[in-house]
Order: sequence, then C-alpha cells, then structure tokens
Amino acid sequence: MLLIFHLSSQPRFTATGEPIEDFLIFKMLHMIEYGVLATLIFYALYNTVAQKLTRTIRWSAVLAVLYAVSDELHQVYVPTRSGTIRDVLIDAVGIILALIIIRRYFAGRKRP
Repeated sequence: MLLIFHLSSQPRFTATGEPIEDFLIFKMLHMIEYGVLATLIFYALYNTVAQKLTRTIRWSAVLAVLYAVSDELHQVYVPTRSGTIRDVLIDAVGIILALIIIRRYFAGRKRP
C-alpha cells in the first residue's frame, strides 16, 4: 500500500510518448499492482483469521477496492494526476482476476 501511495504521488509521465501505448502500459500496471495487493491481503487474512475461503476472498476484494478508491481520491490532490472511476474499475479487474486464480488454486484444498 505504501508503494502504491508513493507511486501515485508522483507527477504523471509517459513511458513511450505514444498516448495509446502509454494508456495500455499504465492500465496494465494498475491491474497488476492491485492484483498483487489483493493477493497479499488474501494471504494476510487467510493465514491469520480462521475464515472460510469464500469469505476471505470477498474481504480481500472489498479491502483492495476500497484502497483503490482511496488512491484515486488521493490522486485528485496530486498535481498532473487525476482520480477517475475508470481507474477504480481497471483496478477492480486486476483484483478480480487475481482472486479468481487464488480461488481455483485453493478450491478443494483442506486448510491445515
């Protein structure tokens, strides 16, 4: 979360100079970083709180999306950045994809 906060505090920059390529690169990074965040939240909850898999996945999704919303609100106050609902939705796609992979991995496994 600190890394995401730090990165979103930086002024906007371009990677390639091509608007479409930059858009695709940065939105893919959004999905990856929030997928990783959801995975870390899942493991933190799953390994410390005795919950069912489905409940842990739901809480992981909720907490990661709430952080995505707070990050976009934070970006409203960063020069050259803007907070958008579109970015929250893109973040949510990364979150959902990561949690689908986790669900498939853990499906049928017995909890130690």
